[in-house]
Amino acid sequence: MKHCRPLWVLFLGTLLACSAAANDASGPSRPDVAGGRPDVTGDAGGSSDAAADGSTIDGGSTSDGGSPDGGSTTDPGPADGGPPADLGTPDDGVDPGDVEDATAPPDATPDTDAGPPPSTATTARYVRIHTTVSPSWVAWAEVQVFGADLDSDIVSDLARGRPVTASDSTDTGPPEHGVDGDEETAWNANGFPPAWFEVDLGRTARIERIRLLVGQDPPARTVHELQLRTGDGAYETIHTFDQPTENGQWLEFVVIDGPDVPDDPVGPADPDGLGRGLRWVRDNPMFISGLVVSVGPPSPAHVHEYFDDFHANAVHTWARGLPGAIEGWRSAGRDDFRWVSWVTEDGTSHGGDGLVGGVPPNPPGRIGYQIGDEPGLDGDGMADLRQIETAAEAIRAHDPAALLIVNFSWWAEALTEMMDYYGTHMDCDVVSYDLYSLSRSAYKRLAYFRAAGLRHQLPYWRYIYSYEDVGEGVFPTETDMRWDALSGIVYGYTGHTWFVYQAQAPHAVVSAFYTGQGDLGVAHTARWAQAAEINRQMAHLGRAITQLTSTAVRYIPGVSLFGLEQPTGTRDWSPGDGGDPYITLIEPTGSLEDVLVGFFVDDVEEQYTILQNPNHAGGDIPTESTNPMTIRVEFDFGRAPSSLDPGTIQVLNHRNGRVETRPLTTLGGDRARLEVRVEAGDVFFFKYATDSPFALGPE
Repeated sequence: MKHCRPLWVLFLGTLLACSAAANDASGPSRPDVAGGRPDVTGDAGGSSDAAADGSTIDGGSTSDGGSPDGGSTTDPGPADGGPPADLGTPDDGVDPGDVEDATAPPDATPDTDAGPPPSTATTARYVRIHTTVSPSWVAWAEVQVFGADLDSDIVSDLARGRPVTASDSTDTGPPEHGVDGDEETAWNANGFPPAWFEVDLGRTARIERIRLLVGQDPPARTVHELQLRTGDGAYETIHTFDQPTENGQWLEFVVIDGPDVPDDPVGPADPDGLGRGLRWVRDNPMFISGLVVSVGPPSPAHVHEYFDDFHANAVHTWARGLPGAIEGWRSAGRDDFRWVSWVTEDGTSHGGDGLVGGVPPNPPGRIGYQIGDEPGLDGDGMADLRQIETAAEAIRAHDPAALLIVNFSWWAEALTEMMDYYGTHMDCDVVSYDLYSLSRSAYKRLAYFRAAGLRHQLPYWRYIYSYEDVGEGVFPTETDMRWDALSGIVYGYTGHTWFVYQAQAPHAVVSAFYTGQGDLGVAHTARWAQAAEINRQMAHLGRAITQLTSTAVRYIPGVSLFGLEQPTGTRDWSPGDGGDPYITLIEPTGSLEDVLVGFFVDDVEEQYTILQNPNHAGGDIPTESTNPMTIRVEFDFGRAPSSLDPGTIQVLNHRNGRVETRPLTTLGGDRARLEVRVEAGDVFFFKYATDSPFALGPE
């Protein structure tokens, strides 16, 4: 039995659909439907193997309204390069399956139900919709092109506000209305087919998905060709929509779907057979840091502020951090000082002094080394990975106990092949990735790298979005940061680094936490304190997450209206998922709200559940909201052992770190109910009240 929705909600959906279909095609009135955060642009940029004489992390200019790239986008020509060594990854959905089955290539294109065979084209500067069949004048209320610049990992609507041309238009329905982000305005072709609408993205970009909001009356069959072009080349048709459509309906085509994402491991980890990475995770506080890029040695006051007030518990430096910057952090004399530093693909440091910057084996506070960044992003993935493997062997011989970390990009060539090789052939310890997206497509990336870590019995870590390109000033909000950070917890990630904490010019990225670049002494923004509180709460949650194994992640969508389906890369919940034997219902009490759910098990097979309200300011409709929600969970304890108390659950309060008892509402017999209010982006974490305590690791 799936979760259920009230019948009145389904009836409301029908009414809304009928109402929308009756609206005028040139400017229909629509329910609040799909979308994506516009202009979430920037890149965590910069190549980790850049030369010491001026290498930079560069999100690229986005003055033209697009996502960042490695060079200026003021030139309308194509951008060059591929995502910098910032920490990249792709962004869309995932069909979880068996852990053994993640074999599809990262550029696999989904099957189509009509039109030409799937295209391999995934990059373009121009996007055109060519309509050949329609019962009314052709109109688009919104044309959205989600993707990223070739050297960026920030996924955004690249079409928003871009130059557009069309076959024709009316005075009240100019082409600009198709990309203005307002679903109440529309481009109108001033006639029946054939008609076309073209968006100039301003530079060649990587295209993930295209979404079209239909303006049409009456409902009937339509035919629309999606076409891509780079430079002066010919258009290539990548998909044809040939289907019944109606006013207010969203059409979506996924251009880059990414690898399949397996979902569920077999069971709990064997505590006696943990590898070096998982053993470290079990024995230490959860890794929480912010990347510090080329700012030099800090003062003791800034070191104490970072640990005591920002609530990070480890330092993470860029490839220039060894030996000087790390020594500056260490010299503050903290007993709890711990660190990770990037090194280049050959294991050296931009700071000089050879392998790992010349530091000795097992230096004070050393956790490990991130070797290179994003293999395969600009070329042969396996060749890049084998270069990193050679460096890993040298570092392992030099410092045998260090954790060795490789950060992967979703955009990389041969990603699945690299992940398999990394997990089966390389003596490394942590799977890491980065992607900076506030849309629902982020779930597929979370799921993919989670699956890789579980499959190879490695901890999986990630970077969190906290920067913008120089001059842009568009930063994630508090609810965006909370959702981003805590969704990683729901998926079982045990290492978290804010990208970036601070960066020095000429790196072309600006931290969300400071009012200026490059100096830890400049004033904090309000986001610094917001992230500090998120860090403090993550540390409380991490005491448990580090002791558990993720068994399933499920996404429960609200009512599906006009294309608001299950996010790609997620699976709806059914009783028994994650091995949980008692939950019979999970649903929001509001009709159009979604819920993200993570299931875990500890070493003695106790069951844990974490619920997240996925609302955040920069999200897609219907989660583009800062509203709290009330989540209802119902249980049937008819088969529970006598050691389980059916009247209560144990809750880890992440605000104070305490395990608390919460009563359930009795529904009669062995049934009970929990109703809990959860703020936007926040979580609620519980286990059953049994003889076994909440599994908690070090603080």
